[in-house]
Amino acid sequence: MIMKLNYLINMIECNPIFKIFLLLVCLGLFGFGVWNIMNYLNFKNKALETKGIILGYHSKRKGHQGTFGNPIVHAPAFSYKPINSMDSVKIQIHKHRKNKKYKIGQLVTVYYNPNKTKTALLNDSFNWSLYIGFIVVAIIGFYIVLKSRP
Repeated sequence: MIMKLNYLINMIECNPIFKIFLLLVCLGLFGFGVWNIMNYLNFKNKALETKGIILGYHSKRKGHQGTFGNPIVHAPAFSYKPINSMDSVKIQIHKHRKNKKYKIGQLVTVYYNPNKTKTALLNDSFNWSLYIGFIVVAIIGFYIVLKSRP
């Protein structure tokens, strides 16, 4: 592992274009992670909270048909009634999981945009680990680039 890291640092030292490219990739990953986290926090601060009910699940196979180990994953569909509204709104989440976290008919906490009622999230539908992973990879990349000599 250390030999590979030293090889990468040596490659960065020898090729300034690669150094610039790596810096731009790291900057993009860092910006993408921070932007998505800030977007989510902004949405959650402005969103209204209400209760909803799980209607069912959309199930599909993960991966391509015929590939080894493509398990069935599930995404919940839910319904909620916005505050000061008589109509209920139905939403299908696009984040699939291996396990069905909720039981059909279960009450759940829903956050929704009062101006766009079709924009709603369940309490746990944001993938924190993905975006924090982008930020960590970017920081490691910045460290590798800064460790290399000019």
